[in-house]
Amino acid sequence: MISGNEIEIRHATEEEIDAIKRLFDRHKNELGFVVKSALANSIKRNELVVTVTDGGEIVGVVHYRHRKDGQTTLYSIVVAKQYRHHAVASSLVNNLQQEALAKQQHSIALKCPIELDANKFYKALGFELVGIDNGKHRPLSLWRLSLQTSPHPPQ
Repeated sequence: MISGNEIEIRHATEEEIDAIKRLFDRHKNELGFVVKSALANSIKRNELVVTVTDGGEIVGVVHYRHRKDGQTTLYSIVVAKQYRHHAVASSLVNNLQQEALAKQQHSIALKCPIELDANKFYKALGFELVGIDNGKHRPLSLWRLSLQTSPHPPQ
């Protein structure tokens, strides 16, 4: 948790698109180029969640898609460098897990360049490495997190 500050995790608003895009752009070496229109479309679908400090600064974003086949695809997660190691990213992933479960999704899947330290993060959160993809520009680790769904009560 961010010491001395409270954080809020919530769906992004259209008014925040420029600040979100700037945060993604500061990390394009890790994430690649994220198109503003894709972020705007995700905001309209309520599939872009931000972490905001009590001062109104966006310090984390998770971009994802709940697919009709029951898988949630995590496209990217980004946390401002000065807020890393403060549970911002794990809070965003936990929030995504809860939302995916509420939407009756069975798993969360993502791809991560194999050279990034983020792979250790996903492993620590319980994601399973299910393969390696050659990718367009570099090899990617394929991660999957099975979601625990409670059985339906007997009728």
